[in-house]
Amino acid sequence: MARMTETLVRGVLDASGAGFSRFPPDPWCVILQLCPWRREGGEVVATPIYLKRVLPDGPDSYPEARALAPLTVITVRCRLDEQAEVTRATLLSIELEATRDDELERAAADLRRPVAIESAFLGTLTLERALGWFRGTRKVDGTSYEVNVVRSGASEESDAADGVAAEALVKALEPRLGALRLATAEQLLELYNDTWREEEAAVETAASFAARIVLASVTVHPEGGTFTLWFDDDDLFAGHSLEVCVRADGTVDASLAG
Repeated sequence: MARMTETLVRGVLDASGAGFSRFPPDPWCVILQLCPWRREGGEVVATPIYLKRVLPDGPDSYPEARALAPLTVITVRCRLDEQAEVTRATLLSIELEATRDDELERAAADLRRPVAIESAFLGTLTLERALGWFRGTRKVDGTSYEVNVVRSGASEESDAADGVAAEALVKALEPRLGALRLATAEQLLELYNDTWREEEAAVETAASFAARIVLASVTVHPEGGTFTLWFDDDDLFAGHSLEVCVRADGTVDASLAG
């Protein structure tokens, strides 16, 4: 049986802020992720702690959590699970009047510092901490698309390596975009013509389908050498984006997204 200890915990709230979720039939809950953090009187811990509180009356019943600002130091009272492999705790309360912790405040300020990768090919890629990736815009042949580079680490060295890998991967990807549009069309063509096409609309061919879709963004996974491409559908599927996963071995899997 888990051993739970009631204590005060101070830490830096994750860039995503307070997260509210519900998986029916379970009730709503709020999740806070703090990193770095410390328990009262303890040393700073550099791995995350996850705090959860059940909200039977829904997210609006806990305005204190909604008001928390990401990447700031907060203090909570919780029951800490001393035996869990991943540090977890039951959130009891958010302590609005709390002692300042200078070491954690310095850590929060460092996390709020803008981080960017500069690439002659991709331009400036700025870190979106809440999403865990660098974001920029690639301009080519009079058009542009969004580039997202998934962050593999949290150091200047790993960020620089991600930038170099992403540049090489996108350089290799761009000459294949025509073939990838056609592969996407071939995989989704039957779905469109048989299910989504309005009666008065013309039957699409793979070539005409490919000509209509437009690349909106590319998400690069430097460590695995994979991509996720997002195409605008030109209203073929009532505004749904087309998600295209390109694996390291070159295989392609296209599907509808939101």
